[in-house]
Amino acid sequence: DPVIEGLISEIEDNLSNKHFGVLNLSERVALSDRQLTRIVKKSIGMTPAGLIRNVRLQKAKDYLETKKYRSVTEVSYAVGFEKPSHFTKIYFDRYGKKPSWYFS
Repeated sequence: DPVIEGLISEIEDNLSNKHFGVLNLSERVALSDRQLTRIVKKSIGMTPAGLIRNVRLQKAKDYLETKKYRSVTEVSYAVGFEKPSHFTKIYFDRYGKKPSWYFS
């Protein structure tokens, strides 16, 4: 879906911005937050906030697997999480292993 691809591209362009959220995304693609929510839910069955989180987690996984950064903290900040402990928890919830596993 080209619309979802465009949204993912916008999210990736703002990945390290911990303040980038649904309102920022809707502004960047010239849609109201309600329109954005309707489009994303209809296309992929999740909220725009869920999409942003998924993109952040997938990029974090890529960074961890390729050893692009030297620590969990660096990866956490690179994908826009303010607290590495929170990042570790949701990464574990999603992938079933802690990000620190990649560094052992």
